[in-house]
Order: sequence, then C-alpha cells, then structure tokens
Amino acid sequence: MQYWGDEEVQAKESDGALFVKTRKRKEDREYKTDGKVTKFMIENIEKILGTDLSGPSEGVDELLLQGKSHGPTWLIGRCAKPDKRSTSGPTNSQITNLTTKIRQEVVNEMEEKLKQKVQEEVDEKVNKKVRENLTWVLTKLGEANPSISINLGELCATISSDNDNGTPITDATS
Repeated sequence: MQYWGDEEVQAKESDGALFVKTRKRKEDREYKTDGKVTKFMIENIEKILGTDLSGPSEGVDELLLQGKSHGPTWLIGRCAKPDKRSTSGPTNSQITNLTTKIRQEVVNEMEEKLKQKVQEEVDEKVNKKVRENLTWVLTKLGEANPSISINLGELCATISSDNDNGTPITDATS
C-alpha cells in the first residue's frame, strides 16, 4: 500500500501532459509540432509577456496583440476596415443615376409629343392657307374666262380632307 501514498502517484498530471506521454506516433514521420517549434513558441510568448509561464499570468491582451500597442484587429472580432458587403437597398449614386435616367426619358417623351403637336398645327395651317389660295385662284380663273366650266364644289371637295372644316366655297364634309 505504499504505492498509493507515493507523491508521484498522487500528483495528478494535466490532460495535455498525459496525452503527450501516451500518444502513438509514427517514427519515420516528421511532425510540425516537434520540440523545437514548441520551445520557440513558448520563448516568444514569454518574451512578449516578460514573465515565466510556469504559473498563472495576466496579460492575455498583450499576447494577442503580440507586443504591439494595437494592430488592425485590436478589437478582437472586429475589422478596422468595413466589410464590402452589399446592402439590401440601393446606394445614393444608384438612386441619382436612376432618377437622372427617368427624367431624361420623360423629357425625351415630352419633346417627341411636342414636336408631333407642333408639326400637326403647322401642317393644318399650311393646308388651310393652300386651300384658300387655290380656291381664290380658281375663282379668279373662272371669272376671267367664263367659257371654262369648273365645278368648284366638286374640285374643292376632292382637295379637302375628311377632318377639315371645308373651304370658303364648300361646306365641311361629313
């Protein structure tokens, strides 16, 4: 019973130390975490913290910041630069581009309608003036030469269109 009273047996090993002692490794393989790398990492941590890591230590922030006052990610989990994720809504430049495009389309449409309306009015005035002049010329021709038999009502009716108010000689056609 002396065995259970021994200090080595009663001192519990940490799980990490127990795992390192009991794990099976291939002897022909070289592992990344060999003793040199682990020692280098421990020395680097001790150098940053400036203390011996055999006991509990403060200064986890210093360890995370790797000895710097702060870095680009000094608030752990936060980025210094904002993410470039697209938002669900449009940006101001998209809105201004869209409104400019819509305004331009409306202006073009209104210009086209205005051109058509002005063209119709000008055509109507020109046609009216041509009819008046033609009837005046034909009337004068008939007065000057009475032997010419011109039926002005029939002639002007064929000249006038369906949607005008007639000529000075003819009434509006229906």
